[in-house]
Amino acid sequence: MGKTGKILREAKRQNVTYTFTKAELEARDKQLLLEHEERLRVKTAAAVDQEWRDREQKLKEIIEDEWNKRMELFNSNDPDSNLIEFTRLAFMIPFRALVEWFGWKPAKPNKDGTPNGRYNIVRLHDLCAIAINDIVNDEFKDLRDYSKESEKITGIDFRLGEGGWS
Repeated sequence: MGKTGKILREAKRQNVTYTFTKAELEARDKQLLLEHEERLRVKTAAAVDQEWRDREQKLKEIIEDEWNKRMELFNSNDPDSNLIEFTRLAFMIPFRALVEWFGWKPAKPNKDGTPNGRYNIVRLHDLCAIAINDIVNDEFKDLRDYSKESEKITGIDFRLGEGGWS
């Protein structure tokens, strides 16, 4: 083989053809599948981690906002204002119970938008407001003393004990 044989050998070296066996193809397919599954696992884990970080950040923001709102309501420099705001919110519990459980009628405003004093719940509200203002505006009066007097008058001792409210 002279010149032509040499050219043929060179051509074969440049275009080498390799034939895979069935076992080699199956092994390669299996390897590719495992690599693909691992890439998916890594991507999924990263996506889940990111989702949890995003949710945690969002929940922290919601909690921080809520905490700031509560601080705004109850942490003014005026203790009387803090007491009034807490009392205002706490009084909604018995007012709601009176409407839902005892059949008191909810207050409907007058045509001019002012509260209608004909409703028992409005009268109760006004009496509570008068009592609170009286306690807050008189430096010699104390809510604790008022509470003790009220316990004697009503026969109700409203405390949280080991077994619950008493």
